[in-house]
Amino acid sequence: MFLIGIDGLEWSVLHPLIRAGRSPNFAALMQRGSFGKLGTLQPTHSPVIWTSIATGKSRKQHGIFGFLDGDRGVYTSSRRRGRALWNIADLHGLTTH
Repeated sequence: MFLIGIDGLEWSVLHPLIRAGRSPNFAALMQRGSFGKLGTLQPTHSPVIWTSIATGKSRKQHGIFGFLDGDRGVYTSSRRRGRALWNIADLHGLTTH
């Protein structure tokens, strides 16, 4: 499996680039794979969304609620509740990059 996610990249930006021939690698990936518009969480805070993608859990379940946690500072993976996809793969002897 190969998942590409680009924070903030809108189809309204990417599609014209592909049609103009300025993004041939994306065009090739789209021809050979699957793609589509995804729904998102509100509010759209990147740490929450990416952690939900990686864990398959909601913000309440994984414990990441934004960029900063008050006086505790920036959220880090050590504060995440639940395993990310790469942690689960590692438990089964699979390699991730």
